[in-house]
Amino acid sequence: MIVVSSRHFVIILDSLPIDRSSVKSGRNSEETVIVARCINVGLFLSNGLRRDVVIDTVVLEKNGLVEISFQGHKLRRVSPDERSIAHFLLKAVDSLDSISQGQSAEMPNGIHLFRGGFEDLLSQWQAREIFIAKEGTKWENMVPEGIYIYDMTKGREIEKQIHDYTETPRPSHPERFILDVNSYIDNL
Repeated sequence: MIVVSSRHFVIILDSLPIDRSSVKSGRNSEETVIVARCINVGLFLSNGLRRDVVIDTVVLEKNGLVEISFQGHKLRRVSPDERSIAHFLLKAVDSLDSISQGQSAEMPNGIHLFRGGFEDLLSQWQAREIFIAKEGTKWENMVPEGIYIYDMTKGREIEKQIHDYTETPRPSHPERFILDVNSYIDNL
C-alpha cells in the first residue's frame, strides 16, 4: 500500500524488456534505462533518499498490468547507480512471475509488486489529485501529494480510463518530467 502523503510518479510502458545477460553486461533495453534513470532522478537526486517520493513503473499486459513500485519510505539496499537499479528491476520482474492477478507482494528490499487491472490501480489512488503529462500545457496547480503520470505507451491513451485529471507539461523524457515536477513542487 502506498503512503498517502507521498509524491507519486507513474511511468506507463507497453513492455519492459529485461534479462540477466543485459543487466550483467550493462547493455539494457531503452525502457530499462529510462526506468532506472527515473528511479535515480526521482529518489536519489537530492543529497539523499527522498522518503516522500514513490516511483511506479506500470507495464500494460494483455489482461491487465503489472506495477513495480520503488517507495522511498520503504526502500532498502538500493543504490543510485543505473546498474544496481537495473539489477533490482530484474529481480522484481522475475518475482512478478509468481504473483497472480489481483495479488501484491513486497520484496525484502521494500520494492512493492502488484498484478491486476487498471481499475485496481485507480482505487489505490482514490482521493488523490491525478496529473497527466501532456504537450503544450503550463506548470501550475500542482500539489505535493499528487499522482504524476507519464504515459509512454503507443496509441493506448491511458487518460481515457481516468476521468478526472489535470494536464501538466510533458518534457521529451520521463526522467526530465520527474526532475521538473520535483523542482517545481520543492519551490512552492
